[in-house]
Amino acid sequence: MKGYNARRKMFDPRSSIDQELKEIRRGVNHKANFYRAVVVDILNDISLYSPEEIQALQQEVENPGILVDAPRNSIIARVVTNAKDRRTGSSIVLYPFLPPHLSLPIKSGEHVWVIFENEFTSKRVGYWMWRISEPEFVDDINYTHSDRKFNNLGFKTSREKINQQQGSEPSFPNGAETSSTYTLKGANDYEIIVKNSNSNTDFTPEPVPRFHKRAGDTVIQGSNNSLIVLGEDRSGPVRKTAEEREKDQSGTVDIVVGRGRFRPEPGEQAELTAAPVVRNSRQRLETNKNTAKSGGEPNPREGDPDYVNDSSRLMVSMRTNGDRNLGLGLEGAYPEPFDQEGPEIVDDAAYGILKSDEIRIVARKDSERDIDGSIRILKEGDVNGDQAALLMLPQGIVRLDGEVIVLGRPGGPGPGPGGSEPYIKFSEYKKQMSELITIVKDIYEVFSRQSFPASVAAPGTPHPGLASAIPELEAKILALVSLEEKLDNAQSTRIFGE
Repeated sequence: MKGYNARRKMFDPRSSIDQELKEIRRGVNHKANFYRAVVVDILNDISLYSPEEIQALQQEVENPGILVDAPRNSIIARVVTNAKDRRTGSSIVLYPFLPPHLSLPIKSGEHVWVIFENEFTSKRVGYWMWRISEPEFVDDINYTHSDRKFNNLGFKTSREKINQQQGSEPSFPNGAETSSTYTLKGANDYEIIVKNSNSNTDFTPEPVPRFHKRAGDTVIQGSNNSLIVLGEDRSGPVRKTAEEREKDQSGTVDIVVGRGRFRPEPGEQAELTAAPVVRNSRQRLETNKNTAKSGGEPNPREGDPDYVNDSSRLMVSMRTNGDRNLGLGLEGAYPEPFDQEGPEIVDDAAYGILKSDEIRIVARKDSERDIDGSIRILKEGDVNGDQAALLMLPQGIVRLDGEVIVLGRPGGPGPGPGGSEPYIKFSEYKKQMSELITIVKDIYEVFSRQSFPASVAAPGTPHPGLASAIPELEAKILALVSLEEKLDNAQSTRIFGE
């Protein structure tokens, strides 16, 4: 490897391997090892600790020299591989294996994989990789207590025997709860870790439905019911239907929080896509992952997409039945149309979907930083035809534009589509009203100044002014009649409402 003659090394009695041993001890070509460790605490930011707290931590760990420079998301942990913690009970500082571009969740009391670049050096820098995956009845996206896997062995732990008498509740055993099987040195060390962990106060234990991914999906999950799926169009179980298996070009990004939001009480049957729930020995609710032992029934729909009931969803898809998935394909889901407004639902199309209980769209205005935003919603089309737009502009102008604009609901007595009322065009209305006022003024002129210079006529004789005014009055009345015929000109042909 370094130009050495291997044969001479093997058979020459004067040869020595001291140099190779020294290099191995220094870490040259040293093979890294994986270890299992229990998280004691998470160092979100060491700068937040006081000098006294840092000094106390340095006294607890085997490698105090690297503590003050620990990057964010480092942890303090106890290595348990080969029963190490039962012998020493000591802690170690571990840096995150992944760079800060991708930070994975971890909580005190959970187990992680650990790797050492060179554990023979004095500083002994180790890296935690990620939480260790455990059997189905143990693994939980919210919080996983790895030692529960020992509850499925042929023997029962002492706590399990008690639980069987008192009603089985998930507990947090230390190994199999005998001194020879402890994972951590002290019998109650898990509880002590959770109680004393600073980071544990920033974590919310709660039931989170488990998600079943399809083979081609890329999935990112948080610990508290937040999920991103880069996959295909999906509105049901993990198994594709025959129709779905024939469908291509349906790539979908689904960002959702609050799956199975209507969770049951502990022991009750979970409905829709909710997870079964159980109360654990720490008196917190969690997903019931072992219904055979804790009671209740599993929910085959647990964690599946539910476009109608999931709390909030932002989804973009190349090809989906968005209206039907959202429950808008039912009669009465959309407002009753005033007239033929096109198809009520659209299938097999590219969709962008946002659904939640409360939706806010805010364009920022910050005068100090010269920011004055706008909101523009546009349906593409012919600018003088089927284009439609809602514009909220920086000047405070709201513009609603379309070939036909309808406000309200159909069913009225008006002459417009669906019995709607056409809105008034002001310019036409003003022109007609001006003409009406002129005619009325002319009538007044005829009566007051021309027709009746004298207030009375001789008894039994016609009033001379009235007789001469009759033809002129008839002309004015005819003008009013013609104005009535122009009233339809004032109604809008584009804007209608109730």
